[in-house]
Amino acid sequence: MDHVFCVPGESYLSVLDALHDASDIKVITCRHEGGAAMMADAFGKLQNRPGICMVTRGPGATNASAGLHVAMQDATPLIMFIGQIARPMAEREAFQELDYRRAFGQLAKWVAQIDDASRIPEMVSRAFHTATSGRPGPVVLALPEDMLEDVVSAQDAMPYRVVSTAPGADAMAALKVALERAERPLMILGGGAWDVDAVANIQNFAQRACLPVAAAFRRQDRFDNRLPNYVGHVGIGIDGNLAARVRASDLLLVVGARLGEMTTSGYTLIDIPVPRQVLIHIHPHPEELGRVYQPTLAVTASPGPFAAALARLPVQARSATPMVCARRERSVQTWDLDTAYKHARQVGLLLLSAMSEALDGDLDRVESIIKVFGLVNATADYVDHFKIVNGCSDLFLEVFGDKGTHARTAAGANSLPNGIPVEIEAIVAVR
Repeated sequence: MDHVFCVPGESYLSVLDALHDASDIKVITCRHEGGAAMMADAFGKLQNRPGICMVTRGPGATNASAGLHVAMQDATPLIMFIGQIARPMAEREAFQELDYRRAFGQLAKWVAQIDDASRIPEMVSRAFHTATSGRPGPVVLALPEDMLEDVVSAQDAMPYRVVSTAPGADAMAALKVALERAERPLMILGGGAWDVDAVANIQNFAQRACLPVAAAFRRQDRFDNRLPNYVGHVGIGIDGNLAARVRASDLLLVVGARLGEMTTSGYTLIDIPVPRQVLIHIHPHPEELGRVYQPTLAVTASPGPFAAALARLPVQARSATPMVCARRERSVQTWDLDTAYKHARQVGLLLLSAMSEALDGDLDRVESIIKVFGLVNATADYVDHFKIVNGCSDLFLEVFGDKGTHARTAAGANSLPNGIPVEIEAIVAVR
């Protein structure tokens, strides 16, 4: 843990005092708890490790609930620490008292309160493991303010390790047979817990197999949009040609995605409960498999281990047909790649300019912020080439929202309207 996003409050002053002496942890103070939670969510998405949010009790915690909901639905690892009333005040409707287990039970993977200071290492360790293992998500820990003043003797915990699941040999063999039999397969990528290696392994397999790949709702960075295998975004306002491809496919290989409302166009894109296609559904959480759609083959596996197994799978390349290994169909021919890149660069420059202006022209802080979120590969002396590509979509979509079609799509490094791939590339000098 090296970053904390918070709004200070009197209910956890002891923690803030300790953080003041922790030089290796950067504390980012926010104006509103909702913003702190969203920043922690964005950090978790981009760094693939828990974003840490700290808020005060009652209204402070409820202000942050939107960020919890986003993290839960987007499978983002996040830990929210909430200052709580003193233990002797409980069950008396004390000032800003709230039972967080009841309030946030449906918004988090685990909600607990640390009443015994000697259990802090145990419960914080569990929080990190729960937030990162299986289907990632948010965890809430309430901290009674009097507990934070207790002096105890406790053994410290070891650093957490992500617990992931790998597909079995039988499942991979069945997947191989199904792919070889399919004539119109389509792979859909989504969910959380992806890393650079997982993306690279999936791309390697898709290129070897000439397999068309689509991105689930807000998951355009799971596959390089510039590769010929990428066929578009299965999300809000799906392109008609891509929707037709999904319906006409005879095999859907869904990796990591839940197949929720947005990815399925309101549960209309795929038949319920038994799809007309062969459905191979890979997800790290077994309770997601069969929740709405009954899969032909259900595999409980995390994206990383599954992608690694897929990369090792021997596969026969397909012939290049309009459905398989074809370049994206452009339904609006007025957009070409040169135009897309031109507009993307302009938007990228505007975003960096706005960021610099907001920070009073302090380009060192601009560089620092961009490096925190892993957006650039920078040297210590200067940055001569900012390159914002696929890996940044979630952060920029959250920061800029729906403030204009071009700003939203370009800032998300996803695609301009109708599936045109883009790359935001801004050339700046920071000295």
